[in-house]
Amino acid sequence: MTEERDNRTAELEPGVENLLRKAVLGSSPSTMLYLEFLAERAEILTHKWIESEKAGHDIGTDQALDSWVSSHRVNWLRHRIFRRRDSAKRN
Repeated sequence: MTEERDNRTAELEPGVENLLRKAVLGSSPSTMLYLEFLAERAEILTHKWIESEKAGHDIGTDQALDSWVSSHRVNWLRHRIFRRRDSAKRN
């Protein structure tokens, strides 16, 4: 199942990352906020899929959201911040 998640995440992440890369510093804050929302939403939907597979039924969006926020959100945000800093240093 881990391999399936990695493949699914690999399919979702590049599209969002490409949108973020195309967003320039002059972009409006609302555009950047929406792009961050899309990235986070993709993670929550992936989490919902994984947890539903484990449970053997659809756990629902509310439960997936609660679970993801309490278990993964802080580390996900840290990872995104570090990636953004590294990317800015390279440019």
